[in-house]
Amino acid sequence: MGDAEKLLPCPFCGSEDIRMGSTGCSIGVDIYIKCNCGAKVQICEEYGEEELIKRWNRRIWK
Repeated sequence: MGDAEKLLPCPFCGSEDIRMGSTGCSIGVDIYIKCNCGAKVQICEEYGEEELIKRWNRRIWK
């Protein structure tokens, strides 16, 4: 991934100890990013790792 986004720290606790993985689901495979504090983003594998990272990195400021 040439211009891939860098994985940001956890948006809730700030930890950089986050993991990526995959798990089976009823329609195939899901990929996820999770932190020890319980924060997690999970999507269907067909969306791809780049989309997963974008969703993890998205911060909504109010």
